[in-house]
Amino acid sequence: SRELQRVAEAFRERLPSARVISRVAPRLARPSKLRKPSKQEVLEVLKRRPCGVRELSTVLNTDVEGVSRILGRLRAEGLIVEKKVGRRVYFRVKV
Repeated sequence: SRELQRVAEAFRERLPSARVISRVAPRLARPSKLRKPSKQEVLEVLKRRPCGVRELSTVLNTDVEGVSRILGRLRAEGLIVEKKVGRRVYFRVKV
């Protein structure tokens, strides 16, 4: 999509090999039991590609609030950075 191309271009100067793979499709039905992912799981996803909070919550099958808390800790530890592209905020592992 055009939006994903803009995101890739925004990150290309720091990550020259960044490319658009696909957007995660929204889940049709949420399972009744949400997971509690670890910081390491969030980092593993962000090593593959920049993601927003909602995308991370979908990929990790958890709530947005839980992902936001983990991202706050990772940011405070200096392990990730955020970049605003349009109205969205994307997170990636700090290089």
